[in-house]
Amino acid sequence: LKSLGRLHFHRAIRESMDDGYIYEFRPDTTGEDPVFAVWHPTKESVELSVKLPDYTLSRAERMPLGKEPAQAVEVISKDGTFTFTGGEKPVFLWMNEP
Repeated sequence: LKSLGRLHFHRAIRESMDDGYIYEFRPDTTGEDPVFAVWHPTKESVELSVKLPDYTLSRAERMPLGKEPAQAVEVISKDGTFTFTGGEKPVFLWMNEP
């Protein structure tokens, strides 16, 4: 995955067939910000939410499946919860740590 570059799987935050999946990816170098991959394994055009109260969003992109560039995703942020329309293609949330 070119989108994640030097980032590596850190932990699963949520693994639910009903509510979707959230995986956290982190770089090997401390001090760099994480990326959260969020998707639903069986639904398209579903509202997905991630509660990350101490983070701010840098950018959000839908993972490309081919050579096309990543597609920007509109995210609504309210009270530390980030909400967007997602589906089976993971959306990468590039976050800034406090």
